[in-house]
Order: sequence, then structure tokens, then C-alpha cells
Amino acid sequence: MSEQKRPNFLFIMADQYRWDHIACLGEHPVDTPNLDKLASEGSIFRQCITNAPVCSPARISLATGMHLHHTGAFSNASFVSINNQTYYERLRNHDYRVAAIGKFDLAKDLSDNGNGKRPSNYRWGFTDPLEVEGKMHAGYGNPVVKGPYTRMLEERGLLEAFRDDYEVRRSNGWATTCH
Repeated sequence: MSEQKRPNFLFIMADQYRWDHIACLGEHPVDTPNLDKLASEGSIFRQCITNAPVCSPARISLATGMHLHHTGAFSNASFVSINNQTYYERLRNHDYRVAAIGKFDLAKDLSDNGNGKRPSNYRWGFTDPLEVEGKMHAGYGNPVVKGPYTRMLEERGLLEAFRDDYEVRRSNGWATTCH
């Protein structure tokens, strides 16, 4: 009897990216050839709705499979409780390699994000993490470099312009909670 091969899968989650801004799904004149190719070869979830309009609560719900009212995550200052097992832990515990690149937002850290491999990333189940600080963290005028994204902006000479633009946008106000 032959051994069944487990499937590999790629999950992409993008913040502030409307479904109709992917060429193969929408009517907007947006060129997204790489996303279109992935969509043509994979699965598209057409009826997904987030249960939180801000990053951390949405990502915590996705990671735990629990609604905000059960996780207590209502703002971007939220974090995954040590009592909540994540989906990523379950995958790792079933011998999957769980790589992640980007903004995890399972516990925002307002200090230095270092090299993207915080110890908590492994606790949540990631085997190969590269956590990049979000634009809010990179955008604050603190002169200390906070992680891979801020370092990249600094190396390209874009950090000061990014922070100036960010401050203008931030002064216009936005919601950071979902009560």
C-alpha cells in the first residue's frame, strides 16, 4: 500500500485589499498577474467576511478559529492568550513546516521587532517565521529601527519620506478598535 502524500498549501492574507481589486475577480482595471495565476491554480474563497475591521483582532480570530468575543481581541493592542491554541500550532504538531512572512499581528510589539524571529512566533506554531512590523510601527517617528520593513526603508533612503507621509495620513484620523 502506497503512502498518501499530504498536500502543500499557500495561504495569503492581505490587509486593506478589496476583493474586487484582483483582476480575475473584479471589474477594476488593476493588473494582478501573479495573484490571477495563483487564483487559477488554487481555491478562491468568495464568501469570506472578516469579523474584525482592524488587523490584530482579525488575525487573532483567524489564528484561533474563535470570534472576538471569545478571544477578547477588540483592538490592535490585543494578543493571543497563552490559553488559546492556534491553527499554526496544529499544523506544526502534525509535522507541517509553517513558514510565515509578513505582519502576524498576534501580539503587536511597539518596541524593536528585531530580525523578525521573536520567540512568541515559535510558541504560536511557526517553524520559519519572518515577522515584519506593520506600517503603523514603521511610521511612528521613533528614530530606532524596529524591524525588517523599517530597515529596508532606511537602506533605500525612503524612511524619512515614508514617516512624513504617514504622519500626514495619521493626522487625518482612523479607527484602531472594533468595539
